[in-house]
Amino acid sequence: MPPTSAAPPFPSKGPCLSRRAVGYTLLELAVVVVIVSVVALLIPLSLETVLERERLSAAASAIGSLCRFARTEAMASRRPVQLVYDLDAGRFWVEYGRADGRVTPSGLGERLLARSLPRGVRIMAVVTGGPGREARSGRVRLTFLPPGRAPGHLLQLEGPGNARCTVEVTPLLGVVRSHEGWLGYEQVRETY
Repeated sequence: MPPTSAAPPFPSKGPCLSRRAVGYTLLELAVVVVIVSVVALLIPLSLETVLERERLSAAASAIGSLCRFARTEAMASRRPVQLVYDLDAGRFWVEYGRADGRVTPSGLGERLLARSLPRGVRIMAVVTGGPGREARSGRVRLTFLPPGRAPGHLLQLEGPGNARCTVEVTPLLGVVRSHEGWLGYEQVRETY
């Protein structure tokens, strides 16, 4: 019987690796740590930008829903409903007109659904009735009449990082649209 050689206990799969080729050097580990640190620093910055845009979008959505509510409530209650913007305080709400159908310009009506703008979002201007008719401070009252007629107006909102949007309420029907950036009456009149 021919002599048999004993097989090695661990089969070899190629050339023997040196000790240096098995692990990573300190320089390689330091480069990886630096790259991971830079990526970790960039994630919160991009997340903050997304949150700023969402705050502005949430403000536009809240204003739009309150406009729709005021119009619907004016039709259902058969009395005027005012949408009030307090530009200095960053608040807005709905007030009912008097039971006899007259509007209360003094603001003595019943206040409903008062809301505040999200942190960092401001109403920069409310434009009513065309070019040159805008308010940048104080309170602005817009009256929705019982048949559902709405005063057309534009709200120019500004958020953190100079993010801007315009909330448009179309005249008569009160359709609410939101636009990126600031628009004036000249730009939105083309859509009617």
